[in-house]
Amino acid sequence: MPGSSHRSGALLAALALAGFLFVPEAECQQYSAPGSLTETRLPRREAIAKGVAEARWQLGGLRLDPWLSLSNLSYVNDVFSGSGGPAVSDFTASVGAGLRAYLPVGQNTTLGAYALPEYVWWRDQKDRRQVIGRYGAGVFSYFNRLTVEITGSSNEQQRVASPEFNQLAVSKLDQVEGLVELRAVHSLWLTAALRDGSRSYDVKGLDEQRAPAFNRLDRDEQVARFGARVTLAGSWKVGAGIESSTTEFKDPTFARSNSGDYPYLTVDVDTGRHRLAVEAVAQQLDPEPGSEFVPFDELTGTFVYELEIGPRLTASVYASRLLSYSLLDDYAYTYGKSTGVSLDWEPSRRTRFSVSAEQGEERYTLAPSSTAAERLDDVTGSSFQAQFRLHPKVALSLGFTRSKYDSNLDRFDRSFDQVTTSISLGGLDWP
Repeated sequence: MPGSSHRSGALLAALALAGFLFVPEAECQQYSAPGSLTETRLPRREAIAKGVAEARWQLGGLRLDPWLSLSNLSYVNDVFSGSGGPAVSDFTASVGAGLRAYLPVGQNTTLGAYALPEYVWWRDQKDRRQVIGRYGAGVFSYFNRLTVEITGSSNEQQRVASPEFNQLAVSKLDQVEGLVELRAVHSLWLTAALRDGSRSYDVKGLDEQRAPAFNRLDRDEQVARFGARVTLAGSWKVGAGIESSTTEFKDPTFARSNSGDYPYLTVDVDTGRHRLAVEAVAQQLDPEPGSEFVPFDELTGTFVYELEIGPRLTASVYASRLLSYSLLDDYAYTYGKSTGVSLDWEPSRRTRFSVSAEQGEERYTLAPSSTAAERLDDVTGSSFQAQFRLHPKVALSLGFTRSKYDSNLDRFDRSFDQVTTSISLGGLDWP
């Protein structure tokens, strides 16, 4: 009914405004690029089904899909951003070729695997050239009343490692994940999710005089969630439960290990014209024995509200609250807050333009034994991206991101600009 649709849109807009003003926050994440919160990916169930249906080759029941990519062909204005000294610019790129495989087993289960090796190239910093890759496998079962996903992966990627030092570094995440969802009644699902991972940073080829010791952030992480999700009024999905996490740092001189149990809330609404996605975690983290981690008790999470204001035009407001570990001995961690707006325009099915602008802050918490000054960095960021679908499975993207940090301690003022080009054959809806 038109009146019902209008009231639903008004309610969503009101909730969006409330969320924008009183936004929640999410699990610890080291860095979030400007505009990245509005990027969406298919739910895993849809991604697996799409992969099976669109795989290029078929050998009996086995589906194989090739992947070729020239990605992150980038100009970086300061490779050592945040380390002080004169700016050093450089060019970098990643070239990859790999394969994804899908094997349907019956009507409800699919086995999946991927091997996506890449070569990372730098023009001037030749010692940083290396082979990395993403490898993984999983079992995906979807029944009427039961969902089971079990995956194992080892993924290496070159990305910005920390908001404290906006420098590209290779990070590796080895992890095992499990998800079980059971429909108790018509609209109520009980959920359990487990993740056991090990995160590490490769410092090979980094200039020891200019680049920080990113491998101080090497750590083991275990996260478990137990809760329920209910579908309301057709398009509303609300979930809540308890999350438990344990983080153990591997460097004995970097005592930041912590653990905690705390509640979480998720809201996902999609009416076609309006979309609202909220994840709120009331994180409460305490130091492990012998750790110098400062107790943390804040909301973390993400908030995104999208409004379709025209047939091919979408406006978004978004916000995040993130906990990031500091690499400096004087500070235990940073608590980052950001809010932003973005505009997406699709003049055709094969072309998309996106622009975003955001602002926020990084507030540093002093380590227990520190005598350093209080630190607060004001942050502004912007991004532009153009995407061109040259073929159903070939995409070209051009992008620019800029982050600027204005600290109350002048020596920490810095900026990070990156111009990026990528072209890929074969999408990456999964992994």
